[in-house]
Amino acid sequence: MRQLNKLWTVLLGSMWFLISCDRTEDISFSDNEGFTLECAKSAWAQESRTVIDDEGSGHFEAGDRIDVWTQVGEETSNVGLQYESGKWTPSLKRVNNGQGAWTLSALYPVLSRPVGDATRRILNLPLNQSTAANQQEADILFAQTTVGAGDASAKLLFKHALHRINIHLKGTVPEDLELKIRSCTNGEISLVDGRVYLPNKSYYWITPRQTAEHTYSAIILPQEASDYQRGDGLLRLTFGGKEIPYLLTSEVLSFQPGMQTTLNLILKSADEDVDDEVVDAEFANQTRWVCGITSPACPERDKLQTISNAWETGYPKGEWFRKGYASGVLDEVEYFTWKEGCGWYDCNKTFEYKGNDGNMCWAATASNLLHWWLNHNSKYVQDTRKHIRETLVPRNIVR
Repeated sequence: MRQLNKLWTVLLGSMWFLISCDRTEDISFSDNEGFTLECAKSAWAQESRTVIDDEGSGHFEAGDRIDVWTQVGEETSNVGLQYESGKWTPSLKRVNNGQGAWTLSALYPVLSRPVGDATRRILNLPLNQSTAANQQEADILFAQTTVGAGDASAKLLFKHALHRINIHLKGTVPEDLELKIRSCTNGEISLVDGRVYLPNKSYYWITPRQTAEHTYSAIILPQEASDYQRGDGLLRLTFGGKEIPYLLTSEVLSFQPGMQTTLNLILKSADEDVDDEVVDAEFANQTRWVCGITSPACPERDKLQTISNAWETGYPKGEWFRKGYASGVLDEVEYFTWKEGCGWYDCNKTFEYKGNDGNMCWAATASNLLHWWLNHNSKYVQDTRKHIRETLVPRNIVR
């Protein structure tokens, strides 16, 4: 199989992570106890399990069922609700869940539960996602909220609990090309917090859905990406009786829940040059810092130094490293601590991305870019300020 790489080459043109845009439509009902529940469904950048109307909003349909988990102190309960005639039945009643603060979480659709654990549900993704219906079957949504002691209403915003991979093929694409995506497809998801677990890692080949010419997508479980950087890789391209594997770049660390990974791949034959406008060979498959950033490139994984059980202030500055633990297990994430003069910036609200920090990554990215631009264009900024002062303030003012 490796000899086939002499005939065909798959180049990684670009790769990025996208946070899906939530497009929602609220559907609410009130019961005779005075408590109101609102439910909203999110959509990927394109289609999802939600039904999309002309304005791009998603909504529930008659017959949709959600699996609801409630907790008041140490007391918990589980109920299934079905949407019929514009309302969910049976109605959630405040009296049934006490008068104190309570936590409300839910999954859509309703899944089977494993033996011995009422808080988890079984995930078994379809291997054939070539149709819209099959891919929608793989799209699991989770919602969670807290209801205050004096609140008379609650809102459940259902978001994507799994991960979506988008693949765009460019260059010379064979007419008989078949694409498969390798992934763990069996696991469990918590009804309490939406976290996905992989008790037994088994890998299968998924047939993705073709959404446009040479464009494919598939839903996979959130998981680490290291297993797809070796062996059979992440993708398998079959054409003319030949098979070519694609190994994921080491820059991708994991497939996060509710996120998308987009791969732009360029195919070419051995006797064909890649168009310089399509890919720059000098930068293809390489990690480069942007202009003005002087931090060192990350070395090979086996050459990274290991720091064991160091406090935040004890990490080396300006050097790449991995964290080790007393059990001998190494963290699969590469770390680099900021130091004066390295030229890059960060703006995290919480330590180690705990809490809601991940929801503000767009704001952190924007502020980082602004700081970088102001730092490397400070001369022009000062010149502009000087020009404004000289223009607006008359020089002949006598004080």
